[in-house]
Amino acid sequence: MILIDRLKIHFGNDFGIFVACEEQKDKTLDNSVYFSYRDTAVNLCTLSKCNYLIGPASTFMTWAAFLNNVPTCYIDRTNYKSKDLVFEEVSF
Repeated sequence: MILIDRLKIHFGNDFGIFVACEEQKDKTLDNSVYFSYRDTAVNLCTLSKCNYLIGPASTFMTWAAFLNNVPTCYIDRTNYKSKDLVFEEVSF
């Protein structure tokens, strides 16, 4: 099961996904997924306005979470296939 399917199980079907990308690639997913290849500052600001963040433990995502106290779920090799998605506030 891919991560997007797990998010749909966790949140239901009534949500959208914003993906901030550094490189443009062909992506074909459903209409609930929006890929942005825009300016880094625009992507950081947009991520900080999201209700939840999920992704790798990067400084980029951590700063986005910190700006507006957005609950975040860090995904890595050890928890990628975990059934539970745990969203927590970021603290320094």
